[in-house]
Amino acid sequence: MEKELHQLLKQLGPIAVRSSAVGEDSEHQSYAGQYISCLNVASVEAIEKAIIAVRESAFSNRVKVYNERFGITETPKMAVLLQKMVSSRVSGILFTQDPVSKADERIIEASWGLGESIASGHIIPDFFRLSRSGQILEQRIGNKSDSCADRLCLDEIELQKLHLLATSCENVFGRKLDIEWAIDQNKLYLLQCRPITC
Repeated sequence: MEKELHQLLKQLGPIAVRSSAVGEDSEHQSYAGQYISCLNVASVEAIEKAIIAVRESAFSNRVKVYNERFGITETPKMAVLLQKMVSSRVSGILFTQDPVSKADERIIEASWGLGESIASGHIIPDFFRLSRSGQILEQRIGNKSDSCADRLCLDEIELQKLHLLATSCENVFGRKLDIEWAIDQNKLYLLQCRPITC
């Protein structure tokens, strides 16, 4: 595979090595934060190590505990994705329904840079609430640890792009979605789309 990996790096530049396990991101179990992802991987040797680390994370103690909690007894089956790394200016999560109140609104959490700071809980992201038609109902600055921490990381145009992305995803996958996204050089990237975990 080394020749193919060299070609991949030449074509895409640094990549993200991510998990894609059977049952991951399902309606009942998200496995959020259970498996390892490796970001900005830039050499063949590092890709090989990252693939092994992602596959082995399916058998970690935290995954075993997670499976026990939900009564899952099957042996984990793990595939690995290699994706172009998006060096995002801002990234976040978009819910097409409020996951707490179940209100028919769009909830967006966002922060500067890569989305791992949000997923890991290291920061309190900016918060946005939009109506189903895209009207901004609420926005508040989170507790971000950077030089731009005192201002919102999304403007109205970007919020409308996210609203349109949500609508497009709903047209394909149905409602009640959990969408990971990133913006780099004014381009919006859809990173992942899955059902909101019950």
